[in-house]
Amino acid sequence: TIKGDCYVSTFGGGTANSEFEVLTGNTMLGMPTGRIPYQQYISDETGSISRTLKNMGYNTYAIHPYIASGWNRPAVYDAMAFDEFISEEDFEGKSPVYIRSYISDKSSFDMVINTYERNKAENGSPVFIFNVTMQNHGGYTKTYDGFSPDVFYKDDPGTYIQAEQYFSVARNTDSAVEDLIKYFSNVDEPTVICFFGDHLPSFKDGFYEHILGVKDVAQLGPEQMQKMYTTDFFIWANYPIENPTNIENISLNYLSTLVMQVAGIPLTNYQRYLTEMYEIYPVITTLGISDRNGKYVGGPELIMGTDLWNYYSVLEYNEVFGDKDRVADFFDFPVYMLDDRKHQSTEN
Repeated sequence: TIKGDCYVSTFGGGTANSEFEVLTGNTMLGMPTGRIPYQQYISDETGSISRTLKNMGYNTYAIHPYIASGWNRPAVYDAMAFDEFISEEDFEGKSPVYIRSYISDKSSFDMVINTYERNKAENGSPVFIFNVTMQNHGGYTKTYDGFSPDVFYKDDPGTYIQAEQYFSVARNTDSAVEDLIKYFSNVDEPTVICFFGDHLPSFKDGFYEHILGVKDVAQLGPEQMQKMYTTDFFIWANYPIENPTNIENISLNYLSTLVMQVAGIPLTNYQRYLTEMYEIYPVITTLGISDRNGKYVGGPELIMGTDLWNYYSVLEYNEVFGDKDRVADFFDFPVYMLDDRKHQSTEN
């Protein structure tokens, strides 16, 4: 297992922007402020880890146990070359368990297992599954039949009721993750699971102020504020990972490239560039830049105008806005496939 802190560009909401970063390798720092690429920019064929794996013979599935239309996901997932999108309506008839008013992570992970088994029975091709869960979604102020918080702040239980509800549902996730890993520990196929948080939850009960020692989180300086934009991740495999190590600090735009490396899958030219970028700026978010030790070194302006950033921003622009001029070979195909594509193009 590899684990560490994962830096994101959103807080309390905006899941689609975290999805955009992890699936494409692009950063929200390269997008116009306040925009949501899923809703405003992605309408045509675009690069993603799903498209790259699809080009390598994988079957690709997206799962989200909620309303399908949210964040324009059907169109976006199609543009990213997902073969199938499994949403809330596809859980009907499978007796999903609900926690609060959302399909549980246990039921969501059961769908992952079901999809894996179905794919294996139908054709046996390698499979990539992207699962966006719903169980722990905000808010945390309501009461629900059949659900009672069971995690409390020991020093003053009942004071931070929103945080206690969140950590109680998160505890259920811990159990569901354990079951998921137990299942894939016993399959024959080499399997990699990457688990990450899209953003921290928003609490209005004073919990963050208490643990950070401020009267109002709005008073936080840039370095402290970046803590509000940090989640966790782990990458687990059912086989020994070569040279396993803890990666303490990484931003979401690099995470899918890291997964490819752990899995031993050849990288695209874009992912190869991201590995070089990571060595110099392992954390790039809209909140700022951190070094390999997790030390905040400055705001986004720190890298603006540098050659490395200028190249990155041009690549991202071509990827998102290039349309017919998008250089698909750079983003969509592992390097080893490019010579064959050039040969085929010459023959045609």
